Amino acid sequence: MSTTPETQAALVAPEAPSEAPQTKSRSPLRMIRSGGLSVSIWLNETKRGAMFTVSLSRSYRAGDAWKRTSSFREEDLPGLTKAIEEAHSFIRTQRQ
Repeated sequence: MSTTPETQAALVAPEAPSEAPQTKSRSPLRMIRSGGLSVSIWLNETKRGAMFTVSLSRSYRAGDAWKRTSSFREEDLPGLTKAIEEAHSFIRTQRQ
């Protein structure tokens, strides 16, 4: 069976509950994409207020399957830098 990045997420076992309160949705607040690169911004509500976290990934094809990695090639760095800067700007506007 061939999977896409979207269906791979559905195949992952659920995480164990953490002590910190989680948002109701497990979707990122915002996803910034540049080619095969993606920067996901997550919102977690805590007792101290909103906490933003960011995850980075690169999609690639291995045969017929799509896979994701958190390792980046040298040529990915300029696009990744731009996406991270955009994520930072988005988070700053959310805090205002």
